[in-house]
Amino acid sequence: ATYRRQVEAQNGLREKITGSLDAYAATTLRVSRNGRDEFVDLQALRTAVAAYFEAAQLTSRYAGRIWTSRTKEEAEAAREDAKRNSSDNAGPKLFGVLSALERLVETVREVAKDMNDDGILSGRLAVQSLMIGGGVVVVLGLLIGWAIARMLARNLNLVGEAAKKLGAGELSARSSVTTRDEVGTLALAFNEMGEKL
Repeated sequence: ATYRRQVEAQNGLREKITGSLDAYAATTLRVSRNGRDEFVDLQALRTAVAAYFEAAQLTSRYAGRIWTSRTKEEAEAAREDAKRNSSDNAGPKLFGVLSALERLVETVREVAKDMNDDGILSGRLAVQSLMIGGGVVVVLGLLIGWAIARMLARNLNLVGEAAKKLGAGELSARSSVTTRDEVGTLALAFNEMGEKL
């Protein structure tokens, strides 16, 4: 249940970001006097955002395999796959988003300067909105990823520690996880098994 809520939150964030980019694309996009093109830079950002969310979904799928693993080894392998994808795939693509966003912001700055030189104030407001929206998007994405990873690792480690104690002969060992998600179900089953031993 918790895993599904996190995936739904990630999908909601994706929709908000792409919706914002679509709304931005519907405005009048300009080319600066120096030849920087908002349309080209916006398309690059859209491509980078799509690639990042594809990689983030793959990380989420690996994390989901942790819940459905039948053995500790399978769960550990899924956890390693999620970590590896996060660092080798999603992480670099997030930096690609930041780089594309930086290019777009720089282009918007040049266009805004040109517009300001021509007496149009609305250019500055677009830059501020884009910078604030981009910053919020990045912070939200990082927070959601951090929260998912922290929650999964903490609860699985608690169940793992109790399993190690039980395996070492401490028959009173029990898991303290009480969440109502898949890990909580696993902890409950583990505790019931410990009672039967």
